[in-house]
This record gives sequence, structure tokens and C-alpha cells, in this order.
Amino acid sequence: MSHTADSGAIEQVLNERYAKDGYDRVTVRTHGPLLDLRIHVKKQDKAFGLLIPGPNSTELQPWLYTKPNDVREWASMLAIWLDESLTGGAAHLATEQRDEVHYLIAAPYGLRYADQAEHERLLGLAPRDQS
Repeated sequence: MSHTADSGAIEQVLNERYAKDGYDRVTVRTHGPLLDLRIHVKKQDKAFGLLIPGPNSTELQPWLYTKPNDVREWASMLAIWLDESLTGGAAHLATEQRDEVHYLIAAPYGLRYADQAEHERLLGLAPRDQS
């Protein structure tokens, strides 16, 4: 499956899941070898971005708790990980601003915390590989 086809399937799964959870929509685009997710939040009238490796990447993908059978299963695991990482909102998370979009930062333990001491503590507890 191509990277572009993957992004369409991932976008469909995420939108099916989040349509009822206070998100307006999720868009997924390819950005080189990465996927560029835009999570549009109704309540806050803003969008968050997230750059992550795609399903075929060998880079660490902390949302995978088992090897997915297909792209839809991969996207479902990503959705669960995002749910857990965004519980309580995004105020405690680190962001980088790019083109007027606040990009969240993936870390081995979830989405990166803004508090450096907490980030380092959680980083020390996170697995280093997916083998």
C-alpha cells in the first residue's frame, strides 16, 4: 500500500472515531516519510498538528502495543494512544509552532510534556524499542 493510500485510510479511521468526541475533524497528509496529522478541536477553535512516522516506518511508534494486521488496525492503535495522551487537554504538553499551527511532539511515552523534569522522568520509564 502506498504512503498516500495509507494516509487516506488513517484519516478515515480517525474521523470515524473522533466524530463523536468533540473534534471537528482530523486530516492526514504526507510530509516526506512522515504523516502530518491535523486535529481540529471544536471547543477550542484551533488545530493541533502532529508529525509521526507512517505504518511502514521502522522508527519507534510508541502507540503500537502489538504488530498491526493492517493500516486500519494501526490507525486504531494510534487513536487509543492519542486519547490517552490528550486526556485532560493539551495545556500540559509541549508544542512547536509552525505556520500558525501548534504541533504536538511525539515522545516514547506519549505526547511530550512541557515540564522538562516530568519529560525526563517519563522518558526514563519508556521502552527504547519495539522488539
